[in-house]
Formats: sequence, structure tokens, C-alpha cells
Amino acid sequence: MKTTREYSPYTHDLHRLAELAGISPSDEQVNLLDKIFSFADLFIRHRPTTPMAKKRISKKIEKVVRGYVLRLQKEKKIPVSRVLVYGSQVTGKTHPGSDIDVCIISPRFASSLKEWQLLFSIRNREEVLAGLEPVGYSEEDFLAGSSLINEIQRTGVEMAI
Repeated sequence: MKTTREYSPYTHDLHRLAELAGISPSDEQVNLLDKIFSFADLFIRHRPTTPMAKKRISKKIEKVVRGYVLRLQKEKKIPVSRVLVYGSQVTGKTHPGSDIDVCIISPRFASSLKEWQLLFSIRNREEVLAGLEPVGYSEEDFLAGSSLINEIQRTGVEMAI
């Protein structure tokens, strides 16, 4: 805020915050930041939320998510069965710096932490700066539920892929 007169974005993504601050971490540091974020995010996101009325995805957000999913399918050969955008982008509670919460469901996903690390590692610079924060589950894990999955099911909007 001191330099730019702007508040920091509301995100827990350390890699994104470093980029926005003009810090260029090494690949090793990026991996460490993403690993720290993955662990912290598990605890931070598991909190109850109240569903809101908006339940729509803007064209801008849809474009960012669609580009990411297409790259995930083409470059990493990950089959994607469902994509849900959830959180502030669909509830109408956005503010400058809001992140883009997206859930990717794939039959290839078996261990959430491992998949989340992969999903974070393949974001390009634009997606990092846009605040894309993906999580990944298998269909079975998604159906089994958790507090985060319950939030996604309650507030999420499924995108056609």
C-alpha cells in the first residue's frame, strides 16, 4: 500500500502475492511457496460460508478458467469431467483483488494434495495474477464430501467444458 496506494489482494496464494509485489522468486522458491500455500489453504478454506444470490460467472472469469482447463487437458493430458467456479466470483461478494476459486474434477485425481500441487504449478503468469486458485478432486472424493466440497456444492456454478 505504501508504494502503490492499493490494498493487497484478498488471497492466500503466496506465489501470486510475490508476483504482484514485483518479487521474482526462483523456481525452487515458487515450488516452496506453492507447497506452503497448499497446506495453509486446506485449513483456511474449511470454514462455513453463507450462500449468496448471484450464482453467475462473468465472461472474463469464464475466459480465464476455460483457457486454464484447455491447457490442463492438452499439455498435461488430464481428463476433466467437471469444472465448478465457486466463492466470491459467483456469490457476488467480489472486491478488487478477489481470487478465482475453481474446482477441477478428474478421474485421474487420487490424492488431493498431489493434484492441488500440480494444478497450482501449471498456472501461467496471467492466471496467477488473475488470482486463479484451483483445487482438484476425483469424482468419488467429491461425492464423499468435506467442508470445502460442501461449500463448492452449495455455492459453485458448473461450467460447460
